[in-house]
Amino acid sequence: MSETKNEPVRRTIEIEETTNLYLFVPLSHWLVPRLAFLKITPNMVSLTGIAFGIAAAVSYYNYTDYRFALLGFLLMGICHVLDGADGALARYTNNQSEFGKVIDGICDYIIYIAVYVALTLALVPLYGPEIWYIL
Repeated sequence: MSETKNEPVRRTIEIEETTNLYLFVPLSHWLVPRLAFLKITPNMVSLTGIAFGIAAAVSYYNYTDYRFALLGFLLMGICHVLDGADGALARYTNNQSEFGKVIDGICDYIIYIAVYVALTLALVPLYGPEIWYIL
């Protein structure tokens, strides 16, 4: 009986978002060997992603100044690159773990909650506290 190699599950090209396909995934893959060379762990990458995500949330909170909106967009892009790099780094270094998968998922939730809360807080003066129902 031949052994089959466990390949990571990937989305098919038909459902992959264009920005992921042509920007975030290539940047993540470019970054992975450099992170491995520096002995940076996948969990360190995940936690760094949180820092960029929270910084993006703070920037989005100040969205009325277009510079903050652009900065938030840039920081969120870096966050997406790091989110792709953590799992790719884990596979590249054969450093996968269930704990790492959980950390990655928790980091994603923290980032998205931070962004949604920041945007909602920024919109309360315009739309009132009822905007929380949309969140």
